[in-house]
Amino acid sequence: MSRFALSALNLALLAAPVAANVGPPATGGQVTGEPVGIRHIQIVREKLVIDLRPVARDQKAMVEATYQLQNNGAEQSLDLLFAGGSYEVVEFEVLFDGKPIATKPISGATIPDSWKPPKETPNFGDGQKLDYAPGLRDFKYSVKLVGFSLTVPTGPHTLMVRYSAAAATNWLGQPTRHHQFAYVLAPARSWDGFGGLDVTLHLPEGWIAVVTPQLEREGDTLRGSFEHLPADSIAITFRAPEGRWYRPLIGISQSVFAAVGIAGLIVSWVMGRWRGRRTAQAVNAGQTRIPRIWPWALAIGMLWSVGVFASGLFAVYGAELTLPEGQVVKYGYGQLIEALGVGLLAPHVAVVGFLIAYVTGIIVQRKNLTVPS
Repeated sequence: MSRFALSALNLALLAAPVAANVGPPATGGQVTGEPVGIRHIQIVREKLVIDLRPVARDQKAMVEATYQLQNNGAEQSLDLLFAGGSYEVVEFEVLFDGKPIATKPISGATIPDSWKPPKETPNFGDGQKLDYAPGLRDFKYSVKLVGFSLTVPTGPHTLMVRYSAAAATNWLGQPTRHHQFAYVLAPARSWDGFGGLDVTLHLPEGWIAVVTPQLEREGDTLRGSFEHLPADSIAITFRAPEGRWYRPLIGISQSVFAAVGIAGLIVSWVMGRWRGRRTAQAVNAGQTRIPRIWPWALAIGMLWSVGVFASGLFAVYGAELTLPEGQVVKYGYGQLIEALGVGLLAPHVAVVGFLIAYVTGIIVQRKNLTVPS
């Protein structure tokens, strides 16, 4: 095989590391978490529901936090701030005792350190962690504030806050996109009282997830109840399943590619010998129309080239056809370079196949001639 063809193979094999040179490995994400400004009022219980199912449709997650308040003193006026994240929070809804409360964007307010998002979220299997939303490292410059004012009379009350928030995507996760979400609990440490937290996370159907602190899974829902603040943040990594045929198809497609390569060598040699004998028989029989070897050899080379090209593309792209739509990782130029390597290899295979079949045919023809040609 020519040096250029070998270079094409090397190009395909070395394609994967190129992904590291293309764009940021993680994108999106925003600061979401508990409000600041709750003073002189106890939080008897908090119910936190994070619906991650819209992420499967490339939409934002929905966050709903319900606070059971207890004011044991005189009427209190509160000015509460929520983190709006690095992207504008839409559909921000506040209900106090079932009645809507007007909200507004806030500028110039001091951003508390307690809103700092986690640097990492848990990862699958190997114990390693994933960097979370590097764009939020300087979170005080990216947070957009949403504020509202409350008058809280003496006694028990219910405050509900609902809004959408962007999940982050880690593009280095394989084989499907690794989505990340974090909800910062740390501001609750400054509240006058915190009676406990009930957490519910809804996952897209069939998706797998790892989360800290640990939650119990029931179907596609994660739940946990805590009497005390369990951590500074709830951090989750979740992704679509790869499917039962993904791993086997990788091995199958690569084996098919290798088999086509080996079979092409054998077939070119065998068919070259067969054509050489047929040509010699025609000459020996004195036929006027002698079958030529080179058209046959050219056809063999072209067929082998097509087989290598098709099986090569199948090896590059075939397995990902089993993955959920929209969740395939497309990061870097790895696959493109692999496909380019296959494309460069295919015409050289045609030349090699032609030469094997043609040279073999000529040699066999000459060995089997009984009369001068």
